[in-house]
This record gives sequence, C-alpha cells and structure tokens, in this order.
Amino acid sequence: MIKLSNNSKAWKNKKIYFIGIKGIGVSSIAQIFLLYVAKVSGSDDLKETFPADEILRQKGAKLLSF
Repeated sequence: MIKLSNNSKAWKNKKIYFIGIKGIGVSSIAQIFLLYVAKVSGSDDLKETFPADEILRQKGAKLLSF
C-alpha cells in the first residue's frame, strides 16, 4: 500500500501506472497523484468515452489501450 506524503515533492516525477484509469474511482486517484506532480499513465478501453477522458489528458495523464 502506498502512503501519500503531505510533502508533494516526494511524488514529483514518480511514475505511477493505473489499470482501468478511466473509471470513476481510479481516475479520481490518478488526479490526486497528478496534483502531486507525478507522471501518471494507465490503460483502459479507448474505444469507449468516459467523462474523465479529457480531464485526465488535460492534466497530463497518458492513456493507453488494453
């Protein structure tokens, strides 16, 4: 389990990968890590559109297909 540090510098440029990144729960966690300036990427079904697609891309997440 990962403990989030109150020190955002601890997460700067760390690479974090999520499976199912476009779902409501995982995308929320991914956005938290993006706020900590982590390098976030993840895979999901890119054929379907989800509300979080554009938000994650705008914030710098890299979305990959399964």
